[in-house]
Amino acid sequence: MTLGERSWIEDGAPRRLLTVEDVLGSLRVSKSTFYRAVRTGELPAFKIGGTWRVDPRDLATYIARQKARAASPKSELSVASAQAATGDSE
Repeated sequence: MTLGERSWIEDGAPRRLLTVEDVLGSLRVSKSTFYRAVRTGELPAFKIGGTWRVDPRDLATYIARQKARAASPKSELSVASAQAATGDSE
């Protein structure tokens, strides 16, 4: 098996890959945010026939990393600093 020894077959059928639109809808982010995450390597993606695709497991890993980052004390300080600078409070 290639591609990192991943199984592309689940329950006897090929696993469904996500399109850019699928990811945008799931995360509710802009295209520029999606492409930035891909460009920086935070979100693995690849092209098939000129169209970007994302493995659902890679999206799940990306979301878990974002949640962990948001929960870190450093992030909480950054949010508090940004709120203080803008005068926003939740």
